[in-house]
Amino acid sequence: MQEYITKGFAKKLSQEEDIPAGPVFDCAAIYKGISLNDTLMPGPDLVSSLIGVLTQFRKGRIALVADIEAMFHQIKVKKEDCNALRFLWWPNGDISKKAELYSMERHIFGACSSPCIASFCLKETGKRFGHEFDKRICEIVENGFYVDDCLTSSDSDEDAIDTKTQLCKLMKKGGFNLTKWISNSSTVMAKIPESEQTKSIKDLDLHEPRKERVLGVFWNVDADAFQFRSTVPKLKTYTRRTILSAVNSLFDPLGMLAPVILVAKMLQQEIIEKGLGWDEVITEDNIKEWDTWFNQLTELEYISIPRCFKPQEFGNIKHCQIHHFSDASSFGYGIVSYLRLVDENNQIHCSFLCGKAKVTPPRAESIPRLELVAAVLAVKADKWLRLKLGYSDCESVFWTDSSAIGQIHRQSNPSQWRHVPSKINPADDASRGLSLKTLINKSRWLLAPEFLWKNEDSWPINCEDKTDLPDEFQPIERKKVATIIASNIDTMDNYIKSFSDLQRLKISNAWVLRYKGFLRNHNSVTTRNITVEEMQYAEQALVKYVQHQNYKSVIDNLSDKSEIGDRKARHEMKKAEHTKSIAKLDPIIPDGILRIGGRLDKAPISFEMRHPIILPNDHHLTRLIIDF
Repeated sequence: MQEYITKGFAKKLSQEEDIPAGPVFDCAAIYKGISLNDTLMPGPDLVSSLIGVLTQFRKGRIALVADIEAMFHQIKVKKEDCNALRFLWWPNGDISKKAELYSMERHIFGACSSPCIASFCLKETGKRFGHEFDKRICEIVENGFYVDDCLTSSDSDEDAIDTKTQLCKLMKKGGFNLTKWISNSSTVMAKIPESEQTKSIKDLDLHEPRKERVLGVFWNVDADAFQFRSTVPKLKTYTRRTILSAVNSLFDPLGMLAPVILVAKMLQQEIIEKGLGWDEVITEDNIKEWDTWFNQLTELEYISIPRCFKPQEFGNIKHCQIHHFSDASSFGYGIVSYLRLVDENNQIHCSFLCGKAKVTPPRAESIPRLELVAAVLAVKADKWLRLKLGYSDCESVFWTDSSAIGQIHRQSNPSQWRHVPSKINPADDASRGLSLKTLINKSRWLLAPEFLWKNEDSWPINCEDKTDLPDEFQPIERKKVATIIASNIDTMDNYIKSFSDLQRLKISNAWVLRYKGFLRNHNSVTTRNITVEEMQYAEQALVKYVQHQNYKSVIDNLSDKSEIGDRKARHEMKKAEHTKSIAKLDPIIPDGILRIGGRLDKAPISFEMRHPIILPNDHHLTRLIIDF
């Protein structure tokens, strides 16, 4: 904290500025049902994709990694907003003295708005000053940063040194300082001052391999390979909650372990199907299965893939292809993608790009349909990978053992699809799962199938496309209107159910309604905080939605203001089984909301007390209102 004050990130307030304020250094701290983060707008997600940054990091032989020093603290907070970041602190950290009032003058960690603001300032630096530097430097600023971590690569030591120099100069213009540099090249590291190198390298024993964690992935710098460490905690009790936490601690953004993790997902599905609660201990049989799965993770250190797509002796790229394999089974479905490069000497090299495996839903309709779902995943992966890799004239090839090859026309050409026998389809591993030992010994998942390393005339012969689809592929006829209505209801109900606090639901809905108003009239835009009136309107909108979903016929009939319409409405209510209980309440709609009528209209009490709102007793919104 004293460092914050010394560096000018925080400021002591004078007596004139010493107005009452609650300490909000923790932006998530809740006071009277609300926190600072509840009132902040997180803004759009401007942070580059983690997998995208890692993928681009693999293009060049010389790797460069750096960190923006205290990124959030380099960006000033508007003076009028500093009061929201007040906190108490003791002079010079001496707790025997009376605490004094300070305020942060820079953006802080923990504020939901900070990542967006920091990413905007970073990208704005590239836009404003990028014309003074090489185009590739601007591209690194745009796509090579994940929040404050910079990952890039070059094809030579000279290019890497020049990249580092230009990037530092560009960042300085925006007030950012790049530090903690590391490279797999000793030549590049020799050009970087020791004070700017990462501490782990400066303190390293010469006999120890250099290992760094980049975006959560372990990078063996000397071997220039991505590897794993077994960081999964030993479980004392086996419940759904502890197991899920342990499995999620295995961080694998590229999907190198996707077939192994699929086995864990299948075991989790088995527990769920038994109806066990989050904190109930699982059965002995399941514990044995989980013990076997967890014990194998000691061999994680043997999993490794080269960071760079091109080996050292590889020549200039002559031909580039992205190969996607997809498959599905009764256990799971998934994809795996590889980059196949051919150099000027006709050398062939294949690299693992990414993998994904998902467990088959309990009520899956058919394997052929799941195969189509997997094929769609492959098409989406192709679109995204082509964008991130940036290789010109890169061909895409899709492989499947399904009988429906050649039938996907959106975002891919049928001629791009080829048939691969199930026995040599690496995506088969993603659809059935593997033990870690099998993954290590069965190299096709990480190294690509053997035929991809050969010339195209050695590839599997494409089977004849079938113009007549099997019954499983025929579209299911659905009434369009009914489908749309069901979808809207599910979406809104799920939205309401996602909140456990009425206040937060009202705030969220108020922002939604404000944005809706903005879309209708752009002149109505405002950036002020949500008002009391907007909160009330948001709550009324939620109540109206729930009432229309549950009492639509009652509301429609009562909305007929004529005497005949009123008599008809009350007759219909008494006759219908689901509205008999409402008829006894003598319902009215004085303000567009269904309320209890009765004889209290002249009573000297508030309108809300005379005519309470009618809501179904089993709805989530009703429970939130009761608990508020």
